[in-house]
Amino acid sequence: MELLHEFAIAAPPDAVFGFLLDAPGVVTCVPGVTIDRIVDESTFEGSLKVKVGPVTVRYRGNGCITAVDKDKRAATIRAEGEEQGAAGTVVATMEMSVAEAEGQSRVTIHTDLAIAGRVATMGRGVLQQVSNQLVGQAAQQIESRILGSAPETSAEVRTPAAAPAAGKPELAVGALVKGMILGWLRKALVVVLFGIERLAARTRERIKG
Repeated sequence: MELLHEFAIAAPPDAVFGFLLDAPGVVTCVPGVTIDRIVDESTFEGSLKVKVGPVTVRYRGNGCITAVDKDKRAATIRAEGEEQGAAGTVVATMEMSVAEAEGQSRVTIHTDLAIAGRVATMGRGVLQQVSNQLVGQAAQQIESRILGSAPETSAEVRTPAAAPAAGKPELAVGALVKGMILGWLRKALVVVLFGIERLAARTRERIKG
């Protein structure tokens, strides 16, 4: 299957082409790519985790730059991998070229893609959509890195909740006094009720007599 992608980068063509020749640096701009080992500036080993339709797959393999034409600002990258946990494979040959266009760089990537396994059953439309998304995000990262404006990630710092302030001495004394007063009132109420009950009993005895 053949795929074609084009995108513009607001940087000089020579700078863009020079960055594309750093194969490990370029592939780390692709979401889901992890580099396990860098053999040299043109060869790497790693993995790609990507969601294709309802299926999430992980390929492990290697890639390298197989041809370079500096005069034409063109290069070819070949990557291949095996699906982890399944009998799937992927082989991709990408021909990249950089041309000047209206003060910017126009990058063209022509990919010859061969896929075997469950991903191959998803159809060309799904694969084209996924590849468009990956290339689009990679293009933004490439431009940011070339221009030196790649966003820095920062770890979220969680601070423990502040402990409640210790009660002031005067508040503690106030609570103690309040408790004493309530206790005294309860006792007084019991005495009053008991007295009323005794008075009522005497009144009933007098009426009977």
